[in-house]
Amino acid sequence: MTEFVALDPLCFDPAITRAKFDDALRDGPADAPVAVISHEALSSRPHHGMYYAPGVADRLHQTFPQAKVLLIFREQASIIYSLYGEHIRNGGRHSFAQFIGTGNEPPGWTALCRLSFFEYDRLLQMYQDVFGAEHVLRPAA
Repeated sequence: MTEFVALDPLCFDPAITRAKFDDALRDGPADAPVAVISHEALSSRPHHGMYYAPGVADRLHQTFPQAKVLLIFREQASIIYSLYGEHIRNGGRHSFAQFIGTGNEPPGWTALCRLSFFEYDRLLQMYQDVFGAEHVLRPAA
């Protein structure tokens, strides 16, 4: 996950990243049917005000152009309250209204956890645009 999220984007090299994964696969179980990369931070860290999903999708595609992508979404209200709880446990001091915004913010100000992030159809469309719709799997509605 570090290679796609935490690495300086200007230092990213898909060939080096792919080689790291290929090495790990060679060391893994021989009967593994498929390699899986999974981490919630691949989609962004909205509770930290970090939104980088398009860059991650691009780096994933550069590294694994034939990959299949499975998107699993958590119900919006549930994840927003959970992320707020995590924000508070980690020392955050925003009220819930400050955390998600009220819609009456002054120009240039934005909520830490933007509700637009949880319009999952936009993330789905972005992955379909990057990988091709036929390579993006998701649970049926």
